[in-house]
Amino acid sequence: MTVGMSLSDRQGKWLGLLATVVLISALVSVYVVPSGDAWRWVNFAVDLVTLAASFTIAAVVSPHRWVHVGLVIVWVALALFIWPRPL
Repeated sequence: MTVGMSLSDRQGKWLGLLATVVLISALVSVYVVPSGDAWRWVNFAVDLVTLAASFTIAAVVSPHRWVHVGLVIVWVALALFIWPRPL
């Protein structure tokens, strides 16, 4: 965050919730979901949840609409890039 930036109570609650979601999904990705072909869709879903929560944090902090549109475009591009490939 930049110096002088103030967040409302509502934004602060959302940031806390989203940071918790990012932390939990990262821990689930590392410690709970095994790697391997049988689990590739679960890994994909957990990665998308982590990305979505991270990008939503950026959207909550930024008031500009172009940031929101850019984050959606990047999220879709990354989702297509990490899409599980058939064996």
